[in-house]
Amino acid sequence: ASLASSTPVTSRFHTGQSNASSAQALDDDTMIVADDELNALRVFSRSESGTALSSFDFSAALALTDAANPELDLEGSARRGQRLYWLASHSNNKSGKLRVNRYRLFATDLSGQGAASTLSFVGAYDHLRSDLIAWDNAGAHGLGAKFLGLEASAGVGVIPEAADGSGFNIEGLSFAPGSATAYLGFRAPNEPPAERRAALIVPVTNFEALVTGAATQATFDAPILLDLGGRGIRELKCTDQGCLILAGPASAGGNFALYSWSGDRSDPARSEEHTS
Repeated sequence: ASLASSTPVTSRFHTGQSNASSAQALDDDTMIVADDELNALRVFSRSESGTALSSFDFSAALALTDAANPELDLEGSARRGQRLYWLASHSNNKSGKLRVNRYRLFATDLSGQGAASTLSFVGAYDHLRSDLIAWDNAGAHGLGAKFLGLEASAGVGVIPEAADGSGFNIEGLSFAPGSATAYLGFRAPNEPPAERRAALIVPVTNFEALVTGAATQATFDAPILLDLGGRGIRELKCTDQGCLILAGPASAGGNFALYSWSGDRSDPARSEEHTS
Protein backbone atom coordinates (compact mmCIF):
# COMPACT_ATOMS: atom_id res chain seq x y z
CA ALA A 1 0.00 0.00 0.00
CA SER A 2 1.18 3.52 -0.74
CA LEU A 3 0.20 6.95 0.46
CA ALA A 4 -1.62 9.14 -2.02
CA SER A 5 0.84 11.03 -4.19
CA SER A 6 1.26 14.78 -3.89
CA THR A 7 2.15 14.79 -7.61
CA PRO A 8 -0.43 12.41 -9.13
CA VAL A 9 0.12 13.60 -12.71
CA THR A 10 3.74 12.49 -12.71
CA SER A 11 3.60 9.61 -10.21
CA ARG A 12 3.51 5.96 -11.27
CA PHE A 13 2.23 2.98 -9.31
CA HIS A 14 3.47 -0.35 -10.62
CA THR A 15 1.59 -3.33 -9.24
CA GLY A 16 2.21 -7.06 -8.96
CA GLN A 17 5.44 -6.76 -7.00
CA SER A 18 6.53 -4.70 -4.01
CA ASN A 19 10.24 -5.31 -3.47
CA ALA A 20 11.82 -3.91 -6.62
CA SER A 21 15.59 -4.02 -6.13
CA SER A 22 17.19 -3.00 -9.44
CA ALA A 23 16.07 -1.88 -12.90
CA GLN A 24 17.36 -1.22 -16.39
CA ALA A 25 15.77 1.20 -18.85
CA LEU A 26 14.86 -0.44 -22.16
CA ASP A 27 13.85 2.84 -23.79
CA ASP A 28 12.13 6.08 -22.81
CA ASP A 29 8.86 4.26 -22.14
CA THR A 30 9.76 0.85 -20.71
CA MET A 31 12.02 -0.71 -18.10
CA ILE A 32 12.83 -4.17 -16.81
CA VAL A 33 12.74 -4.66 -13.06
CA ALA A 34 14.27 -7.22 -10.69
CA ASP A 35 12.76 -8.03 -7.29
CA ASP A 36 14.47 -9.44 -4.21
CA GLU A 37 11.46 -11.64 -3.40
CA LEU A 38 10.64 -12.90 -6.91
CA ASN A 39 12.91 -14.62 -9.41
CA ALA A 40 11.06 -13.17 -12.40
CA LEU A 41 12.32 -10.16 -14.35
CA ARG A 42 9.38 -7.99 -15.37
CA VAL A 43 8.88 -5.32 -18.01
CA PHE A 44 6.88 -2.27 -16.91
CA SER A 45 5.81 0.96 -18.54
CA ARG A 46 7.77 3.98 -17.35
CA SER A 47 5.00 6.39 -18.34
CA GLU A 48 1.87 4.62 -17.10
CA SER A 49 0.88 2.86 -13.90
CA GLY A 50 -0.18 -0.77 -13.99
CA THR A 51 0.87 -4.38 -13.98
CA ALA A 52 3.84 -5.89 -15.82
CA LEU A 53 3.74 -5.96 -19.61
CA SER A 54 5.73 -9.20 -19.70
CA SER A 55 7.74 -11.43 -17.41
CA PHE A 56 10.81 -13.68 -17.70
CA ASP A 57 11.83 -16.32 -15.17
CA PHE A 58 15.13 -18.15 -15.67
CA SER A 59 14.97 -20.33 -12.57
CA ALA A 60 15.01 -23.53 -14.63
CA ALA A 61 18.03 -22.43 -16.66
CA LEU A 62 19.87 -21.55 -13.45
CA ALA A 63 19.50 -25.14 -12.17
CA LEU A 64 18.73 -24.02 -8.62
CA THR A 65 19.92 -26.69 -6.21
CA ASP A 66 17.95 -25.86 -3.05
CA ALA A 67 14.37 -26.66 -4.05
CA ALA A 68 13.01 -25.77 -0.61
CA ASN A 69 14.43 -22.24 -0.87
CA PRO A 70 14.19 -21.19 -4.53
CA GLU A 71 14.57 -17.44 -3.99
CA LEU A 72 17.53 -15.83 -5.79
CA ASP A 73 17.32 -12.58 -3.81
CA LEU A 74 18.14 -10.47 -6.87
CA GLU A 75 19.73 -7.16 -5.90
CA GLY A 76 21.85 -5.71 -8.71
CA SER A 77 21.96 -5.32 -12.47
CA ALA A 78 24.27 -3.91 -15.14
CA ARG A 79 24.18 -3.51 -18.91
CA ARG A 80 26.76 -3.70 -21.70
CA GLY A 81 25.18 -3.23 -25.11
CA GLN A 82 22.32 -5.71 -25.44
CA ARG A 83 23.57 -7.91 -22.62
CA LEU A 84 22.01 -7.50 -19.17
CA TYR A 85 23.68 -8.92 -16.06
CA TRP A 86 21.73 -9.84 -12.92
CA LEU A 87 23.30 -10.33 -9.51
CA ALA A 88 21.86 -12.09 -6.48
CA SER A 89 22.78 -10.88 -2.99
CA HIS A 90 25.17 -13.80 -2.26
CA SER A 91 24.03 -13.43 1.36
CA ASN A 92 22.77 -15.70 4.08
CA ASN A 93 19.07 -15.46 4.86
CA LYS A 94 17.70 -13.20 7.56
CA SER A 95 18.31 -15.91 10.16
CA GLY A 96 21.93 -16.42 9.13
CA LYS A 97 21.29 -19.71 7.32
CA LEU A 98 23.16 -20.54 4.11
CA ARG A 99 21.09 -20.15 0.94
CA VAL A 100 23.07 -21.48 -2.03
CA ASN A 101 20.53 -20.30 -4.64
CA ARG A 102 21.56 -16.73 -3.78
CA TYR A 103 25.08 -17.39 -5.06
CA ARG A 104 24.15 -16.50 -8.63
CA LEU A 105 25.35 -14.15 -11.32
CA PHE A 106 23.68 -14.57 -14.70
CA ALA A 107 23.34 -12.79 -18.02
CA THR A 108 20.53 -12.36 -20.52
CA ASP A 109 20.54 -10.96 -24.04
CA LEU A 110 17.94 -8.39 -25.03
CA SER A 111 16.12 -8.41 -28.34
CA GLY A 112 13.15 -6.48 -29.65
CA GLN A 113 12.11 -3.05 -28.44
CA GLY A 114 9.98 -1.55 -25.71
CA ALA A 115 6.98 -3.61 -24.66
CA ALA A 116 7.91 -6.24 -27.26
CA SER A 117 11.37 -6.78 -25.74
CA THR A 118 12.39 -10.36 -24.98
CA LEU A 119 15.22 -11.85 -22.96
CA SER A 120 17.23 -14.98 -23.73
CA PHE A 121 19.44 -16.76 -21.22
CA VAL A 122 23.20 -16.55 -21.85
CA GLY A 123 24.82 -18.26 -18.88
CA ALA A 124 25.55 -18.09 -15.18
CA TYR A 125 28.36 -18.16 -12.66
CA ASP A 126 27.87 -19.67 -9.20
CA HIS A 127 31.24 -19.21 -7.47
CA LEU A 128 31.61 -15.47 -6.97
CA ARG A 129 31.07 -15.68 -3.22
CA SER A 130 33.70 -18.40 -2.71
CA ASP A 131 36.12 -16.57 -5.04
CA LEU A 132 35.77 -13.38 -2.98
CA ILE A 133 36.40 -15.22 0.27
CA ALA A 134 39.43 -17.08 -1.11
CA TRP A 135 40.87 -13.83 -2.50
CA ASP A 136 40.54 -12.12 0.88
CA ASN A 137 41.79 -15.11 2.87
CA ALA A 138 44.94 -15.24 0.74
CA GLY A 139 45.52 -11.50 0.97
CA ALA A 140 45.65 -11.35 -2.84
CA HIS A 141 44.45 -7.75 -2.66
CA GLY A 142 47.77 -6.79 -1.06
CA LEU A 143 46.31 -5.74 2.28
CA GLY A 144 47.11 -8.87 4.25
CA ALA A 145 45.38 -12.20 4.76
CA LYS A 146 41.73 -11.88 5.77
CA PHE A 147 41.99 -8.09 5.90
CA LEU A 148 38.35 -7.63 4.84
CA GLY A 149 37.06 -10.46 7.03
CA LEU A 150 34.76 -11.78 4.30
CA GLU A 151 34.81 -15.39 5.48
CA ALA A 152 33.66 -14.35 8.95
CA SER A 153 31.01 -12.01 7.52
CA ALA A 154 29.59 -14.80 5.34
CA GLY A 155 29.74 -17.42 8.08
CA VAL A 156 26.83 -19.55 9.23
CA GLY A 157 24.77 -17.68 11.80
CA VAL A 158 25.79 -14.18 10.66
CA ILE A 159 22.77 -12.26 9.42
CA PRO A 160 23.30 -10.03 6.37
CA GLU A 161 21.65 -7.06 8.09
CA ALA A 162 23.74 -7.23 11.28
CA ALA A 163 23.42 -3.92 13.11
CA ASP A 164 27.19 -3.49 13.40
CA GLY A 165 27.75 -3.81 9.64
CA SER A 166 29.52 -7.16 9.91
CA GLY A 167 27.22 -9.15 7.59
CA PHE A 168 27.71 -10.10 3.93
CA ASN A 169 25.35 -8.69 1.32
CA ILE A 170 25.98 -7.40 -2.23
CA GLU A 171 23.37 -4.93 -3.48
CA GLY A 172 25.19 -2.80 -6.08
CA LEU A 173 26.47 -3.74 -9.53
CA SER A 174 27.74 -1.55 -12.36
CA PHE A 175 30.50 -1.36 -14.90
CA ALA A 176 33.17 1.17 -13.99
CA PRO A 177 33.09 4.33 -16.14
CA GLY A 178 34.59 3.58 -19.56
CA SER A 179 35.66 0.08 -18.52
CA ALA A 180 34.76 -3.61 -18.77
CA THR A 181 35.64 -3.97 -15.08
CA ALA A 182 32.52 -4.46 -12.94
CA TYR A 183 32.07 -2.91 -9.52
CA LEU A 184 30.45 -5.00 -6.78
CA GLY A 185 28.90 -2.65 -4.21
CA PHE A 186 28.45 -4.15 -0.76
CA ARG A 187 25.65 -3.25 1.60
CA ALA A 188 27.74 -5.16 4.12
CA PRO A 189 30.31 -5.63 5.44
CA ASN A 190 31.44 -2.13 6.22
CA GLU A 191 35.21 -1.94 6.41
CA PRO A 192 37.66 -2.34 8.00
CA PRO A 193 36.36 -4.86 10.57
CA ALA A 194 37.79 -2.96 13.54
CA GLU A 195 35.96 0.24 12.59
CA ARG A 196 33.07 -0.54 10.20
CA ARG A 197 33.20 3.00 8.83
CA ALA A 198 33.63 2.64 5.03
CA ALA A 199 31.55 1.12 2.24
CA LEU A 200 33.20 -1.64 0.21
CA ILE A 201 33.48 -1.91 -3.58
CA VAL A 202 35.31 -4.84 -5.16
CA PRO A 203 36.27 -4.54 -8.86
CA VAL A 204 35.89 -7.74 -10.92
CA THR A 205 38.32 -7.61 -13.83
CA ASN A 206 37.04 -10.58 -15.88
CA PHE A 207 33.34 -10.12 -15.18
CA GLU A 208 31.96 -10.67 -18.68
CA ALA A 209 33.91 -13.91 -19.15
CA LEU A 210 32.40 -15.51 -16.05
CA VAL A 211 28.88 -16.07 -17.40
CA THR A 212 30.04 -17.45 -20.73
CA GLY A 213 32.44 -20.01 -19.25
CA ALA A 214 35.46 -18.29 -20.82
CA ALA A 215 36.77 -17.86 -17.26
CA THR A 216 36.45 -20.39 -14.46
CA GLN A 217 37.41 -18.12 -11.57
CA ALA A 218 36.78 -14.46 -10.86
CA THR A 219 39.74 -12.09 -10.73
CA PHE A 220 39.70 -8.91 -8.68
CA ASP A 221 41.47 -5.58 -8.42
CA ALA A 222 42.27 -3.96 -5.08
CA PRO A 223 39.17 -3.10 -3.01
CA ILE A 224 37.83 0.45 -2.88
CA LEU A 225 36.69 1.91 0.44
CA LEU A 226 34.36 4.92 0.30
CA ASP A 227 33.22 7.20 3.10
CA LEU A 228 29.42 7.22 2.85
CA GLY A 229 28.81 8.43 6.37
CA GLY A 230 28.93 4.93 7.84
CA ARG A 231 26.43 3.61 5.29
CA GLY A 232 26.74 0.71 2.87
CA ILE A 233 25.85 0.59 -0.83
CA ARG A 234 22.22 -0.15 -1.66
CA GLU A 235 22.44 0.65 -5.38
CA LEU A 236 25.25 1.65 -7.71
CA LYS A 237 24.93 2.95 -11.27
CA CYS A 238 27.75 4.33 -13.46
CA THR A 239 28.01 5.90 -16.89
CA ASP A 240 31.08 7.18 -18.72
CA GLN A 241 30.62 10.44 -16.78
CA GLY A 242 30.69 8.89 -13.30
CA CYS A 243 28.57 7.06 -10.74
CA LEU A 244 25.59 7.56 -8.48
CA ILE A 245 25.41 5.64 -5.23
CA LEU A 246 22.29 5.13 -3.15
CA ALA A 247 23.73 4.66 0.33
CA GLY A 248 21.90 3.20 3.30
CA PRO A 249 22.45 1.30 6.50
CA ALA A 250 23.79 -2.23 6.49
CA SER A 251 20.99 -2.99 8.94
CA ALA A 252 17.27 -2.36 8.47
CA GLY A 253 15.87 1.14 8.86
CA GLY A 254 16.24 4.56 7.28
CA ASN A 255 19.20 6.97 7.06
CA PHE A 256 19.59 6.89 3.28
CA ALA A 257 21.56 9.38 1.20
CA LEU A 258 22.52 9.90 -2.44
CA TYR A 259 26.18 10.28 -3.43
CA SER A 260 27.97 11.10 -6.66
CA TRP A 261 31.39 9.57 -7.38
CA SER A 262 33.78 9.82 -10.30
CA GLY A 263 34.41 6.05 -10.28
CA ASP A 264 38.10 6.68 -9.65
CA ARG A 265 39.38 5.01 -6.48
CA SER A 266 41.45 8.10 -5.63
CA ASP A 267 38.37 10.37 -5.50
CA PRO A 268 35.92 10.65 -2.59
CA ALA A 269 32.17 10.21 -2.96
CA ARG A 270 30.21 13.44 -2.55
CA SER A 271 26.86 13.73 -0.79
CA GLU A 272 24.13 15.04 -3.08
CA GLU A 273 20.93 14.69 -1.13
CA HIS A 274 19.73 13.31 2.18
CA THR A 275 16.69 11.23 1.30
CA SER A 276 15.35 10.10 4.67
